[in-house]
Amino acid sequence: MLRAQPEEVPAYLSAADVGLALIKPSFSKRSSSPTKYAEYLAMGLPVLISGQVGDGRVIADRGGGVALDRFDATSYAEAADELDALRASPRTHFRDLAAALFDIETVAIPAYRRLYRELLGS
Repeated sequence: MLRAQPEEVPAYLSAADVGLALIKPSFSKRSSSPTKYAEYLAMGLPVLISGQVGDGRVIADRGGGVALDRFDATSYAEAADELDALRASPRTHFRDLAAALFDIETVAIPAYRRLYRELLGS
C-alpha cells in the first residue's frame, strides 16, 4: 500500500485532477461533513462525493463537484463526464468555494456564535 507522509499530501493532491470521497450513505453519515471535501476543494480540485452524505449536495449545487446518489456503472460514467467538464474551471473556483463554505474565521466561528447566542437567548 502506498502511503504519504502528511507533509507530502499537498504535493500529491496538486498533481491530482479530482478528489474522490465516496462514503457509503447511512443514517449517521447524513449530517457528517467529511474533512476531505474541504481539503480537496481547498487544493483546487473538483470532487466526486456521495450525495446523501454531509455537504455533498451543497457542494455539487455550488459547482464544486458531482454528488452520486446511485453507485452503478451508468452513474459513474455520467459523473466522469460531469467531472471532466468541471476540470475546465480554474482551480481558484474550487478554492474560493472551500473558503465560502468551510472557512473557520468567516463561516464556522460566526455560525457557532449565532447558534450559541440563540440557544442562550442573548
